[in-house]
Amino acid sequence: CIHKMAARLYQRLHDECDRHISLKIQSLVDQTPAHNVFLGMVEQIWCDHSEQMLTIRSIFLYLDRSYVIQTPSVRSIWDNGLDVSSHPSSRAPSHQRQ
Repeated sequence: CIHKMAARLYQRLHDECDRHISLKIQSLVDQTPAHNVFLGMVEQIWCDHSEQMLTIRSIFLYLDRSYVIQTPSVRSIWDNGLDVSSHPSSRAPSHQRQ
């Protein structure tokens, strides 16, 4: 932020979160046909993701408070984490209908 690299840092953080959640979602594909077991796995991934996003938000608090607030087109780190977690599910259409 101080060295005028906030936009790059924010984009790299977004890309890394996207890559991570995509890998987690991909790990669910063809894991189990049982719906209740699958939902339990999804719940665990969601809980882990939420906890990790809280940690990331705490670490990058200055970025969130300086760059994000001053840039209206950019979401907060927490909102970004929610957004990233909602998109990869569309990459795994086999479980969407289940």
